[in-house]
Amino acid sequence: MSELKKDSRILVLRVNNFASYTFVDEHKKAINKHKAVWMLKVGRELAEQSIEKVMEESKKLIIKEPKHSGNHYYLCNICEIRTGEADSSMTMPKYYQELKESGVSMTGTWIKIDSMKQIPEKDLIHFELVKSGKKMTEVINCTRSPVLFVQSKVDLSI
Repeated sequence: MSELKKDSRILVLRVNNFASYTFVDEHKKAINKHKAVWMLKVGRELAEQSIEKVMEESKKLIIKEPKHSGNHYYLCNICEIRTGEADSSMTMPKYYQELKESGVSMTGTWIKIDSMKQIPEKDLIHFELVKSGKKMTEVINCTRSPVLFVQSKVDLSI
């Protein structure tokens, strides 16, 4: 069970599937097999100051899967965050090799997670954007930003 403290900052990322691979399933398999897995947030690296606040306040990440995969939200425990390129010591899903071979840049923000639990629908109403106070679920599908920072308005156990 993951505990979330009221008002602690949480990183939120929308994720995509690749080819026939489902992001959530592949990362869960790797966690089950290796106890932790690295995931890549491609594109512009996350700001160091923002990462530090998440690591100080919650060490939590919420990922939102695509609508065609169920449109669910998952709470992940963050072990470590790095920027740049992957190194050979990092455990990642097997399909990342195919990503690389397809021309996807493997440079960005790497997030090591050791758990991924689906957030119950009833708990989603508690998450609000840090800056605006708007509900996460109302904003996430209409924003162009791939990264959001939210906080729960109540203590939660997920």
